[in-house]
Amino acid sequence: MHTKIPFKRSFLFLQGPISPFFNELAHELCREGYSRIYKLQLCNSDSLWWDFALIPYKGTLTNFEDFIGNTLRASNITDILLLGDCRPYHIKAIQVAKSMGINTWIFEEGYIRPNTITLEYNSGANNYSKTPKNREFYKSYKPLRKYPLIRVQNSLFTRLKWDLNYHVINILNFFYFRNYRHHRKAKIYREYIGWIRRFSKKEITTRFYLPKQLEYLKDKKFFLVPLQLSHDFQIIEHSRYSSTLEMIDEVINNFDQHTSSEIYLVFKIHPFDTLIVDSVKYIKKKLKKEKHLKKRVLVLDGGHLPTLIDQSKGVIVINSTVGLQSLSHGKPTKALGNAIYNFEGLTDMQPLENFWKNPKKPNPKLVHDFKKYLLDQNQFNGGFYSKHGISIAIPFVTQKILEVNL
Repeated sequence: MHTKIPFKRSFLFLQGPISPFFNELAHELCREGYSRIYKLQLCNSDSLWWDFALIPYKGTLTNFEDFIGNTLRASNITDILLLGDCRPYHIKAIQVAKSMGINTWIFEEGYIRPNTITLEYNSGANNYSKTPKNREFYKSYKPLRKYPLIRVQNSLFTRLKWDLNYHVINILNFFYFRNYRHHRKAKIYREYIGWIRRFSKKEITTRFYLPKQLEYLKDKKFFLVPLQLSHDFQIIEHSRYSSTLEMIDEVINNFDQHTSSEIYLVFKIHPFDTLIVDSVKYIKKKLKKEKHLKKRVLVLDGGHLPTLIDQSKGVIVINSTVGLQSLSHGKPTKALGNAIYNFEGLTDMQPLENFWKNPKKPNPKLVHDFKKYLLDQNQFNGGFYSKHGISIAIPFVTQKILEVNL
């Protein structure tokens, strides 16, 4: 049991992971003696995996700011909890909560993957985090806690089942929550069609094309570019690019102008990309125009990422968490966008045209100290999308939340 604080706290959950994670966290808070627990319902599916009070909102995004302010006051909310700080409703909720001195707990996918989730307290996620970008800071930082990471057992089937349940129920939004606007622009049915189209070809790709590509790369000097999802807020909010296609264009052009013929460029498709914004087709189309690059630029749909990182001369990302993984492998890493790890001593700060010729490795001690800080402050063992991951994360997250005195 955790030490109770004298002032009773009230928790308002907003949208969370498409899983029972928030419901399990609410139950744990309830077991610790906190019974004033609510969830804001913006759409039909927000009632899934929820056993506590719901506060429905059926108005427009324009009027949401007044509504959330009134709700926070009326229910004497002390803490709000949500996944992702860049969703339109969440942006407004965070702004209002901060103006009222209410704690904000922002969940996000882990910065250190696999086996972690992110929880930021009165801060932002990703590049909005208060994580220091000063190498001097980490020289003197002493970690407060030591948690060995337990390997999380994930199930793609379970995640897809939960995702499908969530989106099927949202079909009824037209009748009950017709003003609701999802934070992703692409229609969900298009994403599912993209999934079916891509993964129906996956077996052929994995069995026939991928082994030949990996064999071809064995004795080659190449730079690796792990692609991100185009709808990812990491790109929209934390980079100068409007989509991955802009970055692809820039990298290929720079590669063409500043590398010699023995250097290769390898793009790796994100494992969850439905290719609605079809980066594969875009690269192939570009290579048809730039025929001299056809044998030097490859696109991989699969492959063991850690092995590819190790084999590469360096890794280029916008701001993907793969960048931190690359740094952990001691690989020169170039971040083209804003990232929590993008600072002197970790990433290569020189222009891309110089990176090809003289990629600089990260400082291994700084990488170690930086990761220790993250694991101490905002990274928690567990996961959102499996029962095993949730069961690991909930005790750590609850302890963090209840450590805070109001």
